[in-house]
Amino acid sequence: GSGWGGVRHLVQDAVAIPVERIPHFPRPSVSGHKAELVFGRLAGLSLVILLGRKHLYEGEGLAAPLYPVEVFRRLGVQTLGLTNAAGALHSGLGIGDLMVIRDHLDSTWHRLTAPLARWEADERWRPPGRWTPPAAGRAVYDPEFVQRFLDAGREEGLPVRAGVYGFTLGPFYETPAEVRCLAAWGCDAVGMSTVPEALYARLRGLRVFALSAITNMGTGLAEAEHSHESVKEQAALLAPRAARLLERFIRSLDDSGI
Repeated sequence: GSGWGGVRHLVQDAVAIPVERIPHFPRPSVSGHKAELVFGRLAGLSLVILLGRKHLYEGEGLAAPLYPVEVFRRLGVQTLGLTNAAGALHSGLGIGDLMVIRDHLDSTWHRLTAPLARWEADERWRPPGRWTPPAAGRAVYDPEFVQRFLDAGREEGLPVRAGVYGFTLGPFYETPAEVRCLAAWGCDAVGMSTVPEALYARLRGLRVFALSAITNMGTGLAEAEHSHESVKEQAALLAPRAARLLERFIRSLDDSGI
């Protein structure tokens, strides 16, 4: 996500591949989204980091943001971690905070992710073995991972909150009325990514966690005007703490059989 490129240094024995060298791989067009895959290891685990993502608002359809998730699945990835820069929807969160997502609200009411429901109903798409789809009540964001992040935050002395992420299509920032509405619906932060990838990953049998870096206050909650450059700057300032949290979390998975 925007400004999260600093976590790249976590990868040991890193091998980086520019996505333009990979046939058919979507290339991000949003400023702050470097297009690169980084393979390596951390705490005994193999991992791959995608620097840069596609968004639905870029107008290339649902396949563009989901393509990397399917590539990862076919590479053997079992757990998908998603990060983003998000805006706070109330005074309980502030710029510089970290929020692990425990649930989301799709403000488009699945108008754009509706094809996923058809895939869910298709037996050919289901992973082998026993599986309960999200529609049957299983959480999209793994509750065990949410707790591990809260524990990791305490261990690192970093304040981490578990909250609800409000997904909007963008690319416009929300109006003051929309900020108040999303907050009244129970959302803590708002952004324009993450949800399509999380839903698809769960349908394909992956475990999912997601982190938001709070980089701005929702419209009407602060006097400062929004800008993408400011979002990137705030995310970059958060990067060292975010990296510490991610590393502690990943190390906690070393023996957990993910």
